[in-house]
Amino acid sequence: MMDISMLYAMPIARFDASSFVEYGKSLFDAGIPINASTTSEGYKTSLTKIYTGSVPADLPPLPNSEALEKFIVQCGEEFASAIGFATELYDIGVRNIWINEMTQGGFNELHSHYGSNFSGCLYVDIPESSGFISFQTLLGRHDIAPLQIKNFTVFNSMEANVRVFAGDLYIWESHVKHQVKPATYEGKRRSIAFDIGLEFKELKKWK
Repeated sequence: MMDISMLYAMPIARFDASSFVEYGKSLFDAGIPINASTTSEGYKTSLTKIYTGSVPADLPPLPNSEALEKFIVQCGEEFASAIGFATELYDIGVRNIWINEMTQGGFNELHSHYGSNFSGCLYVDIPESSGFISFQTLLGRHDIAPLQIKNFTVFNSMEANVRVFAGDLYIWESHVKHQVKPATYEGKRRSIAFDIGLEFKELKKWK
């Protein structure tokens, strides 16, 4: 008899943010500078520099974003608490927030968000056949040639493809690598991405 146990887990949380979809759509008509990415084809973003905790953010502000940012903080706190972190010890805030736009065949290369605790995305417009984000496993296999897989499971898969829809808000730990792969679709895939930081409350007493 054999017992197999899951030793590690990579959490990702989904929240219903459908009430912010119309606000999100308005951002793409608000004149926010959005430029082609230098690393990812078919991908435009308002992101210019990520705030890591020591470098100030260099991002154009999102107009009237207070309600959305408050909601993101609430979701981040709920996520952190649910996976076992002591949220009562920290002040939680949005470090970065920016908009993204992608067209058919576009992609966002594999990356992570260094310097934050949690990252996520609110999906605003998701054309049919464009609704996936891929996450890479934390347990890479680089020591020997990979074995051929007969049935994909949580134990042998190198990535997970998550289906997303307009109104979904997902949050994950910032160190997790993720990407958007090319797809064939009509229209524009639009989203609002963000980073969440937790600051230890006791540090404020020493400043």
